[in-house]
Amino acid sequence: HNKKRESICNSNNINDALNIRYDYQLQEFIMEHYIYPLAVAKSHFNYFIIKDISFFILKELIHHKNISLSYEEYLTKIEKEYNSKALNEKDNIKKEKYFKVAIKATKTLEEFKKYEKNIQAMSDPFNMKNFKNLI
Repeated sequence: HNKKRESICNSNNINDALNIRYDYQLQEFIMEHYIYPLAVAKSHFNYFIIKDISFFILKELIHHKNISLSYEEYLTKIEKEYNSKALNEKDNIKKEKYFKVAIKATKTLEEFKKYEKNIQAMSDPFNMKNFKNLI
């Protein structure tokens, strides 16, 4: 056994004795090697970025509880309900209060949608704006 080992070590062409593997990777810029790990992580967290899928997953996780509305649906319902109340109300003081509630629900819904859109954009590892945050 040792004689065979010595003959391999004394061999002029050691590459014949050892199987050497070379892997080369071409990268356009320094951050490119982070793309694959980020893509793997994103594939796992992406379920909760997409609102419909996240609600489905949460519904399945807590199927024994009755969850009927998302936050967006809740705000939309309040907006419609209080706009309707304001239009049908004859008392101007109550009408003004109902309109204020409807307007607040509308503004909150707009802020929520902006926030949600920003979160989706910032969680995308392929978004070039996010690479500077990784350094």
